[in-house]
Amino acid sequence: WGFRTAWFGNTLHFDPTVFYIDYQDPQIGQSTQGVPIGYTTNVGGAKSYGGEFNLRWLTPVPGLMAELDGGITKALTTEAFTASDGEVIPAGAYMPGGSRSQYSASIDYVVPFISVVTVAAHAGYSYIGKTFTDIQNQHPVNDFGTSSAGLVFSVPMAQFQPKLALGVTNISNVTRPVYWETGKPLSQTGEYQTYILNAPRTFTARISLDF
Repeated sequence: WGFRTAWFGNTLHFDPTVFYIDYQDPQIGQSTQGVPIGYTTNVGGAKSYGGEFNLRWLTPVPGLMAELDGGITKALTTEAFTASDGEVIPAGAYMPGGSRSQYSASIDYVVPFISVVTVAAHAGYSYIGKTFTDIQNQHPVNDFGTSSAGLVFSVPMAQFQPKLALGVTNISNVTRPVYWETGKPLSQTGEYQTYILNAPRTFTARISLDF
């Protein structure tokens, strides 16, 4: 359930939403013991509820816009589940992959520059909250924020509307696991652990033409 609102001559938009979802037999990933082979199975039931919002402001400064988005979600199992290793997970476990909170903020500024050239500047920050990759809730991932910035130079009145886009993501070079898996090799003692990390600081440059 949600609604859209506009304020101050349509310069400020605020769009809130709340939700409740009752899942029957939602799917999750599992891996076989020993030689790890991934497969998909069902949890008997789960529920997800929370809220989201979007706030967008066209400021009094021509070409300057600010935006803020956010959301809180709680996704829990409603029935016991037997994992591939035989462990019985009671109802109330967090569903894998469902971040409890996330938000982003950005500023965009578009301004004419050097006669026919237009410059668009962007700066933003986004955060994704803690979640788990396993139904046992033993492997926490995410819980990090990254910032980005960029410039786009364009000539909208020229043939093919050429554009040059320069950007950088993950400016502070934050490194966190976004996937984490533990397993037991068939012919060895102990455990192995597999991680996938978020993308590091990345610089981009792109030239484009419209036909």
